[in-house]
Amino acid sequence: MKQPRVGGLDALRGLATVAVFVCHFAAYWPGIGLPRQVISATHVGAHGVDVHWVALAFATVVVLLHRLGGTIQP
Repeated sequence: MKQPRVGGLDALRGLATVAVFVCHFAAYWPGIGLPRQVISATHVGAHGVDVHWVALAFATVVVLLHRLGGTIQP
């Protein structure tokens, strides 16, 4: 049985992971010389973990519904 894929969900999780990485990178190496725009945007990375967990929970529900024979209506 082929697992269902939700288009863009992997990309969303990937962007959340990159946001968290940049947030930690800027926090632990402040003198690395990142542009001011990157440093000011790193507060968004703090929400990356939340986005990742929500996307993971949604993907889990989709897989479980698929295995039980149900679907998610758009």
